Amino acid sequence: MSFGYDSDSLLTRAGALTLTRDTQNGSLTGTTLGVVSDSLAYNNFGELTSYSATISGSPIYSISYTRDKLGRMGVQSLR
Repeated sequence: MSFGYDSDSLLTRAGALTLTRDTQNGSLTGTTLGVVSDSLAYNNFGELTSYSATISGSPIYSISYTRDKLGRMGVQSLR
């Protein structure tokens, strides 16, 4: 299996899996493997706020998270 890395030595490719990262902080923002893709979003504290997955561009899963002032997570919407 071949691996690819960015200029900060963060993994960007593992075989057929492609990993997309935020250029500012290196956090994982999405992956692609064949026709399956997913994406992740974060708030200013680096906490996960949403995740979604698609097959051939058609949505199959999506979830959004909210956090209270103490950082506790709750599910806002699930599709």
